[in-house]
Amino acid sequence: MSRPQQKRMAVLLSVFRMIVAVILCNGVYVGHQLALPNQSIGVMTIIPFFKYITFVALIMDIFYFLLIGIIRKVCGEITRAYCYCFCFVYSMLVFVLFWLAYASNRSMIDTNPDFPGATMSFHHTTHTVGIVALTIEGIFYKPVQISFERFRWMGTLLLTTYLLYLEYYIESKGISPYPGLTELTKGQRCLLYGFVWLLFTLSYYTCRQYVRFLGRKEPDHNLAAGDGYAKSSDVSDRKKAH
Repeated sequence: MSRPQQKRMAVLLSVFRMIVAVILCNGVYVGHQLALPNQSIGVMTIIPFFKYITFVALIMDIFYFLLIGIIRKVCGEITRAYCYCFCFVYSMLVFVLFWLAYASNRSMIDTNPDFPGATMSFHHTTHTVGIVALTIEGIFYKPVQISFERFRWMGTLLLTTYLLYLEYYIESKGISPYPGLTELTKGQRCLLYGFVWLLFTLSYYTCRQYVRFLGRKEPDHNLAAGDGYAKSSDVSDRKKAH
């Protein structure tokens, strides 16, 4: 690809990322208005929404599409690839969890008391746009190979922390951010958490195979000029990549 073509591609990717970020930010805003219609959006009113894994993935995606260009320039292509894989795995997990729940018991989604009047456009924005946008992003960006063993441990830590917090939240408050969980016994919830783990594993291997399919082995130094981090400190990551 010639340099003018690279510049055009970079501009198109920047526009694409900005559009996606705006759509996802709108999803956060609409969710806030549904849950807290009489309050202005702010940091303190946003924090309680982190009890939802959907919201965690949504914020990760927003930061990715807004800041990934800066992250590449400051930290390099390897760090950028880790960020991409993190967002991809959790966006896919949210996508699969939501649509399985929606297909098995739609009323559980439609009657969520925290988001009264939620429309399908809201659900698509918060559960579908992220993984679709990241899949398209991967085609043009082509993340470099990373150490998936290291990535798996980091992703596992985040999911474990979330599930422990969710169980603590249910036990301490007697309520659940997800309809129906309080009606289950602790043993039944543990089985459900195990199912979430299975879906996380499937999402992880899907991401791993997708990155391999895209086939980019080394950073493109024409697109990533000055990425000293990618050329030096992460050489070992490329050697360990699976």
